[in-house]
Amino acid sequence: MKKIIIGVMIVISFVFVLKISCVQAQNIMGDETSQEENCEQLNWTLENGILIIYGQGKIPMDFFEDNSIDPDQPKELIIKRGITEIEPDVFRECNSLKKVTLPDGLETIGPRAFQECQNLDYIEIPDTVTYLGREAFLLCSKLKYVKLSKGLKSISGAAFENCASLESICIPEGVETIDWYAFNFCRRLKMIMIPNSLKDINPMVSYEFPVKLVAMDDNPVIEEAVKRFPELSYVRKKDYICNHRNNDYSIETATKDKDGKAIFICERCGETSIGILPRVQKAVMKKQTFRYQKGEEQHPWIDIIKSDGTKLAKRYYQITYPKNSMYPGTYQATVKLKNGYEGSMNVEYTILKAQQYLHRNSNKMITKSWDEPFYVNLNKYPSNCKFQWKSSDPKIASVDMQGKIIGKKRGTCKIYVYAKEDEHYERSATVSIKVKIVPGKIKKIHLKRISGRKLKVTWKKDTRFDGYWVDYGTKKNMLDSRQLTINNSNKNRIYLKNLKHKKKYYVIVRGYKKVKKGKRYIPEFSPVNKLTITI
Repeated sequence: MKKIIIGVMIVISFVFVLKISCVQAQNIMGDETSQEENCEQLNWTLENGILIIYGQGKIPMDFFEDNSIDPDQPKELIIKRGITEIEPDVFRECNSLKKVTLPDGLETIGPRAFQECQNLDYIEIPDTVTYLGREAFLLCSKLKYVKLSKGLKSISGAAFENCASLESICIPEGVETIDWYAFNFCRRLKMIMIPNSLKDINPMVSYEFPVKLVAMDDNPVIEEAVKRFPELSYVRKKDYICNHRNNDYSIETATKDKDGKAIFICERCGETSIGILPRVQKAVMKKQTFRYQKGEEQHPWIDIIKSDGTKLAKRYYQITYPKNSMYPGTYQATVKLKNGYEGSMNVEYTILKAQQYLHRNSNKMITKSWDEPFYVNLNKYPSNCKFQWKSSDPKIASVDMQGKIIGKKRGTCKIYVYAKEDEHYERSATVSIKVKIVPGKIKKIHLKRISGRKLKVTWKKDTRFDGYWVDYGTKKNMLDSRQLTINNSNKNRIYLKNLKHKKKYYVIVRGYKKVKKGKRYIPEFSPVNKLTITI
């Protein structure tokens, strides 16, 4: 009986031990599942050079190795909310990384987390970060702007050492300690804004590159540091005056559709800020139409207007004008954005034909006889413009294409002239010239003495006259003259009889034209043509 009881107890003990082993095994398996789930809480995507990390917890040191990612592949890093820690050396030597976006809720940036990210332009550390490890941004040679967390109590040693492009930095209120060589060998660093909360300053810059400390109020800690470290100088902010002349460095490209972002650095004092590059709104031309000018190209003055209504500086765009934009027509200039702006715009402008000008100095009527062709003097532009002439009555006066006006008969008419249109010039306004044609001189008058006391007078007949008048006398002033009227314009001779012997005679032959004045006709004579002969 005793043996049976002992055997039962042995069996019960074995079952109990086996049960405990199963429970322990189950607990172990449960722990492993929990760890696996914990690892699966961190996810990532990498597309077009943009690495996005999201999930919960921390980014481990071996993130790139564990996920078989080439550290030189990401150009932009976006860490989503939920990540609380970046372990040491995670993004060290990510040489292609230019932009990093850190989330609210991040608490820790481990030592050397971004060391030697040589293309990183700027970093904005959220205010939830309370710890920034040593050498976190060591040798980030292109880092121009740093916005530090307001939750920091200290700046770790060598945190920004050898950031050669950093020109200024603002230490937020709440920081109490700046550890050794936090900004060592920052060659361009000119200014550090110091908070009133600072209690301890260690050697933080190299003596080779002096830095000015700017503080809100008098601070004995700063005054003592300046005495200890000759590479530091000190000024109160109220006494610090700088008429900033900012240069900007684009970190997000602006286009016609979206604003960009840039780092603004004063070239005088080094003060650095980050701000918006307003998007481009439109291109404005001061003058959109031009007139052809021989041999000269015509280019419009183009201003680019931003969304805030101000003009875009010239260094942000380049204008390309078409070649030979000097002839009449429509042209297109191309505006190409650059230096932080991206895109292009086309701007059209027009070159019109040049205007031609004709002008006569006087509006008086021109009176000319029909026996003398004449020209009219005109002021003109251009000097080589080609005229088109026309007479309102060619029977009174005709005009050829060279502007030669020829009187035909007595009367008045108008001569019209304008400069013709061609491929470069518009037609000019028409100039009207009033012309009066009067009788001309009698031509080819001859005096011939014949037998006795007779004189033969001949001339070239002109049927435009109604007849001729012949005056003759012995006095030069013709006071003793006699007048003969010939009422036939086809006749071309007359005989003068009973003249005195050995006397000098003056002879005038004129044509006349009957002109109606009211109800009467009066003669209008040609100019005097006087000849002399001695009988």
